[in-house]
Amino acid sequence: MNVPLAESAGPPLSVAIATIEGWPYMRTVLDSFRADAERLGVEVVVADGSGQPPPPTEALPKDTVWTQPGSNDVFRLLADAMRRCSAPIVATTEDHCTVRRGWCEAIIRAHGEHPQAAAIGGTIENGSTTTLLDWGSYFITQGPHMGPLGQREVSFVTNEACLSQKRWAVDLLDDGDGQGVAMIFHTRALHDQGHILRVDDRFGVDHFQSIGIHETTAIHFHNGRTIAG
Repeated sequence: MNVPLAESAGPPLSVAIATIEGWPYMRTVLDSFRADAERLGVEVVVADGSGQPPPPTEALPKDTVWTQPGSNDVFRLLADAMRRCSAPIVATTEDHCTVRRGWCEAIIRAHGEHPQAAAIGGTIENGSTTTLLDWGSYFITQGPHMGPLGQREVSFVTNEACLSQKRWAVDLLDDGDGQGVAMIFHTRALHDQGHILRVDDRFGVDHFQSIGIHETTAIHFHNGRTIAG
């Protein structure tokens, strides 16, 4: 089923981000698109599971909603943030990313050009380039999403670090009655239901993760255990 992009009098785009690091860790990602967000009237929704005090309002982009849902599970937090979004397009990134210049505008443009697409993913480039360990870690999870991706229809789309969806596609999110869900499963379900997925390398993010051998090994073990089914 294809559903056209609806006209909206509200924000043209919402950006949902989950964090268990809280503030001031979140400052870097928010500052990377703050100017564009404020210029375009973008809504930002943060779901914070850190348990730390929220930041002062003046430290955040205009039209930011900072929530503390009471969970420290990033999958649950992201689902909660996405559902709170009000714009016809909902984009996601991660708290350890920075978005590239023109990210918000390019997402809005891509969805305007492809109103039938349920989800459009951008590129995820490696921001941690010092060690072979960090490169290897990046290739394991983000390698398929590095540029060039072109602009095309796909059966497998970028993960939550650089993903955008129509709001109606968010309404189809099945998170197991509040258990949370990784976007790779959600977008796979969208594809299986006959919805259109696309990639577009006119928008992208840089992904930073340099946490040492022990933590890197642990996150890949737990990631594999989580998504293996």
